[in-house]
Amino acid sequence: MFKPVAKMLGLAVLAASASAASAALISSGVADVTGTWSFDFDTGTQGNYITDSGQDAWWEQITSTTRQLVPTNGAQIVNLGNITFATLTDSALEGLTYGSTPIVGSDVGNVLTFGNVFAVKTSDGNYAKVLVSAPFFDATNNNGLIFYYETYSPAVPEPGSVAMVLAGVGVAACGARRRKHLPI
Repeated sequence: MFKPVAKMLGLAVLAASASAASAALISSGVADVTGTWSFDFDTGTQGNYITDSGQDAWWEQITSTTRQLVPTNGAQIVNLGNITFATLTDSALEGLTYGSTPIVGSDVGNVLTFGNVFAVKTSDGNYAKVLVSAPFFDATNNNGLIFYYETYSPAVPEPGSVAMVLAGVGVAACGARRRKHLPI
């Protein structure tokens, strides 16, 4: 009696998951962030993290040889190392564990080397993947950090898919109720 209902529910869930929206690309490009400046991955703009509340990461220059990328304004980061940038999906970005620990870019212990990938959960709740795109810091830009980035909004179900699930559950419930009252 419940097998047809279970099948209908299963089909409704599959239909809904298949029509769920993937994350949308909201910002991308190449940046050369000036030393002591910060960057907003949602808008692709450089600014001052103290006065610009949307700034996500500060390229802090502690001394001429000591630098670090610091998450700001509630943003979080995680260094992923030398992984393949292109295969890092939006859903994988959402599944990472982010934190507030800065990423070292100093002369000693630098992990922000050419080909290194890190991820950012922005202060607006979006997700960015970032590829360090130069084998050096830009000496003409106060040891500027050069990178390519892509920022995605979190994936959310389409309104139609939620309605489809609810409709499927309703149809299944009606079918189950009707079968219950049929004479044998």
